[in-house]
Amino acid sequence: HWRTNGYDLETYDLTTKRLRPTVMLEDGEPEKLVGQAWRGVSTRDGRWLLTLYLKGREAFVHALDLQRGIGHCVDLPAHGNPMTLGTSGLGLSPDQRTLYVANPVLGRVFTIDLRRPRVARVARFEPWLGADEVGLGASPNVAVSANGRTLYFNGNGLLWAYDAPYGRVRGPYPARRWVMGLAFTPDDRKLVV
Repeated sequence: HWRTNGYDLETYDLTTKRLRPTVMLEDGEPEKLVGQAWRGVSTRDGRWLLTLYLKGREAFVHALDLQRGIGHCVDLPAHGNPMTLGTSGLGLSPDQRTLYVANPVLGRVFTIDLRRPRVARVARFEPWLGADEVGLGASPNVAVSANGRTLYFNGNGLLWAYDAPYGRVRGPYPARRWVMGLAFTPDDRKLVV
């Protein structure tokens, strides 16, 4: 429920048919959810609903554990305006335990460990795109390989590759046009753009 000072989240249990307040935590402490929901992704097993929120010059991921009914606010260690923060793409590892937040404008890939919802790694890279080069309508797409080792993301007509085990970003590689979607072939040998 949207309130003037933030959101009140409630969890509905389909088994007991009960509605109850969702516990919100940040670093183990109670937290009020404030900000603008921007983009989200969920795990295939229905355990997590992961939403990127923009709040002024900050961004965070709301990691809602649907099994326990607890929401975790995971602050992203970066600042910018909504134009730069909003150009973040979300991708999940194949085992659904890691969320990647890739932002070509900030030059960052954030790795969030969902076992203890927190930022586990921040990879920095250059060159990054300026805020005037990527509009909000050109948000990055993210594709994670089936083996979980490589993540590709885009911004405008450029692609970057992130090596997950080593936390390194390669690129940019020209795609010649604006990219509307990315996917790996099932054998991980090709990236479809």
